[in-house]
Amino acid sequence: MLRSISKGTSVYRGYLGKSLIKNTVFTRSIILGADGKPVSNKSKTDENVKNPQLIGLDGKPIVPPQPFTLADREKTEKLNEKLTNSENLTIILKNMIKTVGPISIANFMKQCLVNTEYGYYTTRNPLDTKTGDFITSPEISSTFGEICGLWFFSTFLNQLRYQATFNRENFKIKEKVFRIIEFGPGKGTLMNDMIRTLNKFIKNSNPIEIVFIEKSDVLINEQYKKLCDIEASKLEKIDQFTYKSISRWGNEITWLKDDKPELLNTANNDKYMNFVMAHEFYDALPMNRFTKTENGWREYLVDIRPDAKKDSLLPNVTTIKNNEKSKKFDSEFVVVKAPYATPSCAIPKTTPRYDNLPIGSDIEISPESHSYIYEMAKIVQSNEIGAGLVIDYGTTTIPINSLRGIKDHKFVNPLSEVGEVDLSIDVDFSSLSEILKDLKFETYVTEQGDFLNSMGLGYRIDQLMSKFVDNEEMKKKLSSSYKRLTGKGLGDMGKIYKVLGYYDSRYKDITPSGFTTSENELKK
Repeated sequence: MLRSISKGTSVYRGYLGKSLIKNTVFTRSIILGADGKPVSNKSKTDENVKNPQLIGLDGKPIVPPQPFTLADREKTEKLNEKLTNSENLTIILKNMIKTVGPISIANFMKQCLVNTEYGYYTTRNPLDTKTGDFITSPEISSTFGEICGLWFFSTFLNQLRYQATFNRENFKIKEKVFRIIEFGPGKGTLMNDMIRTLNKFIKNSNPIEIVFIEKSDVLINEQYKKLCDIEASKLEKIDQFTYKSISRWGNEITWLKDDKPELLNTANNDKYMNFVMAHEFYDALPMNRFTKTENGWREYLVDIRPDAKKDSLLPNVTTIKNNEKSKKFDSEFVVVKAPYATPSCAIPKTTPRYDNLPIGSDIEISPESHSYIYEMAKIVQSNEIGAGLVIDYGTTTIPINSLRGIKDHKFVNPLSEVGEVDLSIDVDFSSLSEILKDLKFETYVTEQGDFLNSMGLGYRIDQLMSKFVDNEEMKKKLSSSYKRLTGKGLGDMGKIYKVLGYYDSRYKDITPSGFTTSENELKK
């Protein structure tokens, strides 16, 4: 409470902000009545006393701040079925911001990618050869999936050899089921090539089952068509979160729309040896971006900026050259730095890796990625034998400023045409590796090109080329795909994609196939 006393006996009591205090004459404040005239002791009336006013330096009455009411809130918009999906999602995002203020980049990404009605992944097949916006390694060559399948088989043999040596009496291999679980399986191409390979080596000794963790009904149908004989095996809906079918090789397939599947962790699943695959899964998970200031960590948020043409805090992006198409990539959103500490600013404080960085440092952290790696680790450790692979676009250092938008195989403003542009970030492989180590896992990280070559991809390509001695077009295609997957030049995947392999630390004395480069070497 602020008390201002005039030379007379009149007293004004009320709350004033700092800006009002600076402009107020306290040595001789004058109280005005409702009629605008000074109120004296003799002339006070009940009406004047009820409505006093305080005069500022400019001689004008100062009005104390009024409380915020719902009527002051910016009006929200309604969805319209005549609008496009992107326009309706824009309305949803703008309404969120109008209601609660600027939102986190993580929240923005989640709405753009997996909004149930208008999200990028929930409304289309992003890998469609005609309408898709990007291409992945399994789509470039079937040899990629074959190599991944061979890695799981090799790891299985190494761990089986260990069990036969140190746990022969307790480990009953003939009672076990080899279960391969893929998070975010896309069209199912990778699994198709892995299971085709694994069936050749394991199926006769141990049953192989497939589990897909997939939210999109569109992609579930694509995976079903890719792996199953649709005439012989129907896609059976068990409940709203579960589907089942049989692959064309006789493998049982289960689809789980729940991305944190307790089904895989229950005690009655002791018979399963779990092998987990995550290819280009983590790069689509939401992240938060922070900067370290003299006042502590501050978060970058997404706000409405109707006149913004591009986000100055994002790297330069290439828009479609056609002028008319370029216009639709002018975003109605922009990234801004919060002037205050948001609740998420507690995240960088949790580990010295972030909190010890100097002032001015920008970082990106994906808490959802941490949640998923915990889930995958739990699945792998649920039995004596198991392992996991993560292959993705990423880095072994802390990611900064990595949010990308991809449309028609080009980089575009990631804040533009929401729900129609794929969003991607750099995966923090060191962070995932450190979490796994804390959970008693052995981890190995290397570049995709080194991994594939170490696993024998070059020999496999030579083997295939020998079958097409007189087919120059096919040989050129095989050579081109090999270079794209393993090369380290501009446009190649061999360096920018990383591979993380992990399994329980009981197998610490086993060196896995495919990993010849240490994490420390990658950080140089």
